[in-house]
Amino acid sequence: RYPLKPGARAVQLRDGLIAKAEQLVTRAQANNDPKLLDEAAKIWPRLPDLDGMRRQLQNDYPVLHCGYATLPQNFSPLSIQSLPDRHAVSLMFESLVQWVEDERLGPHYSSQLAAARPGPTARGRHFQLPRCVWSDSDRQTRLCTAEDVQATIDLIKRLRPPGYPPAWENLFEELRYDDPFKFSLQLQRDYWQPLSLMDFRILPAHRFPADQRARDVRSLVEAFQQDPVGTGPYRRAADDGESGGTQIRFVANPHYRRPDLPNIREIVFHQLEPVEAVRQLQNRQLHMIFDLSREHLAQLRLQDERIISLRGRSVHFLAPNYRHSPWLQNEAFRRALAHAIDRETILNSVFRPQGAVADHATLTGPYPKYNADGQTCWAYNPAAPAFEPNQAVGHLAQARQQLSGDPPPLRLAFPARHQQSEVACQAIVDQLKAIGITVNPTPIEPHQFHHVVTESHAYDLVYWRHDFEDATYTLWPLFDPSDAESGGGNFMGFVPDEHLRSLFDELRIHKEFREIQATTHEIHDFVNRSAIVIPLWQVDTYVAVRKTVRDTHFDPLDLFQNVETWSVEAD
Repeated sequence: RYPLKPGARAVQLRDGLIAKAEQLVTRAQANNDPKLLDEAAKIWPRLPDLDGMRRQLQNDYPVLHCGYATLPQNFSPLSIQSLPDRHAVSLMFESLVQWVEDERLGPHYSSQLAAARPGPTARGRHFQLPRCVWSDSDRQTRLCTAEDVQATIDLIKRLRPPGYPPAWENLFEELRYDDPFKFSLQLQRDYWQPLSLMDFRILPAHRFPADQRARDVRSLVEAFQQDPVGTGPYRRAADDGESGGTQIRFVANPHYRRPDLPNIREIVFHQLEPVEAVRQLQNRQLHMIFDLSREHLAQLRLQDERIISLRGRSVHFLAPNYRHSPWLQNEAFRRALAHAIDRETILNSVFRPQGAVADHATLTGPYPKYNADGQTCWAYNPAAPAFEPNQAVGHLAQARQQLSGDPPPLRLAFPARHQQSEVACQAIVDQLKAIGITVNPTPIEPHQFHHVVTESHAYDLVYWRHDFEDATYTLWPLFDPSDAESGGGNFMGFVPDEHLRSLFDELRIHKEFREIQATTHEIHDFVNRSAIVIPLWQVDTYVAVRKTVRDTHFDPLDLFQNVETWSVEAD
């Protein structure tokens, strides 16, 4: 295969590439030009400490330091389990389109990876891709094409991962293309918000070869999780082993299609205790803190720090495990749980800063009450009855009569290392105890929480944050009995009756918004009266951001919206 002895030609090529890359490093240091280091990284990415050299070349090398209580554990769109996971993924991967909460234009879908706004087709949309390459194109240029979109669709259908549109199986038909950069996504029938089914992060086909996908897709997914490859403005930096597992770094993708971006060349996630995070923000060691408590929020506001309040498409509820306990299968008992909780008192004592009566909202159903702009969410049914604590005892007495006894102690699982969740769950436990229901709070480590709840189902009740991907507020996957196996969307094991099934069937047929809203309100009311889940609250997320961070746009779930155009000014 080579004219020289085996391996000699490869060694010669390797040495030549390394020498060329080292020459670029020398020129970069002589000319104080970090862009030459990007060129060196393209030629030989394994040159030692390229990122460290970038920081040394220019004092204004922009780095964004972010404080988190827990670091992301998953770095692939196929494996998202937490908000920090989502934040990390949003830096590295792109969707064809993205949902944008725009104060001026209103919420809408805009192009992200797509080269322009998609054009309508019969039951679908036509897309065009820009000429962009994957972040692992250091030694071989790998263009993002329709083949990558097709591979992503195949993986979604096979794996049904979290964070991807849930209605694919019934609505998506096929991808059609003759040109590698132009294609159409076709639906089986009309859908009132077709772009909501096309908002998914594109994965590289070359990392998921078709023959291996058929044999052992799980191994491919695990390998990709360890070495993610995207088209976004950043890629994950190698762990230098010096942080002791308390930092994760993302560096500018040298192959990003917009050559002068991102402005910020490095983003660092720091795992810090809340008190230490606040101290470092005050000392100008951090630029951002995600998910402030109300105590630290008040402290930073007094010091005139910039606070962003994010009201997202997420709701909190108690989810029963329907698989084993006849008590949790009993509607009267679930209604006792729902009515016994004084939501307003807990919001005021745990989540709301003093005097901030407009922050957060109690819920009567499974949908958020407010949009990001403060207007009432279209899916929320304001006519659904409120939960009344004075009715809880009567519902419990009815359950005791129906089940001939007293309820056993229940385990309430919640994510550990989140003080507000712990305090809120303890308040729920105390309120339930007051009417004669014993609940044992059980903290689960963040990296185990998703597995315990959705795979092993080792809980009785779980304090759950449910994220709606977009403003269509698709809820059926949570109740779908065909998806109740380990890792499925219906982690509760709930089996809907014929009436609830018929309501969701109607949603799939309707195209007129008024009909969709009316049916969604019926679902809200049904969940309320049956207490299928125990609705709690819609909690705003507080983010502290130094005033030196400019041009920011925040998404309630992904956080870093249009992050490539953000900038950081030197202190």
